[in-house]
Amino acid sequence: MTIDEFVQALRELLKSAAAGACAVFRFIGDMMIDRASSGRTALPSNSLKLFGNITANRIVFFLLAAYILFINIFTFVQFAADKDKAKRKEIRISENRLMLLCAIGGAAGGMLGMMTARHKTQKRKFAIGVPVLMVIQICLYCFVLGFMGFWAFF
Repeated sequence: MTIDEFVQALRELLKSAAAGACAVFRFIGDMMIDRASSGRTALPSNSLKLFGNITANRIVFFLLAAYILFINIFTFVQFAADKDKAKRKEIRISENRLMLLCAIGGAAGGMLGMMTARHKTQKRKFAIGVPVLMVIQICLYCFVLGFMGFWAFF
């Protein structure tokens, strides 16, 4: 598989993922409207009560979920782009930038980028640091998103 074919396949994958994400968000948004019109306004007792009503809490939940999705896709694309630049002997994306993207929430995308593009797998900083960051971030995501009312949707 050439780099151009890989980039084209990545574009198609991102298009289909975006279409699927839009459908999921549309479905959940419709469900939120139905629930809001039913008169249910109190947050469940197990939710983190950031705001007084459930709608504001859900907006914050969706913004945080959108950030997590965006930063992981962006980090994955940066790892693939750096691998492509390395093959073409062009100016590369710095290791510090790649690690920063992993540290601010994109560790799962970085790990997937490392495995898919087989890039930075021999560097100890990445081989150890990215999986550790990924485990920490997944635990934080589950805790925060779970308590922000994810289960209130169902």
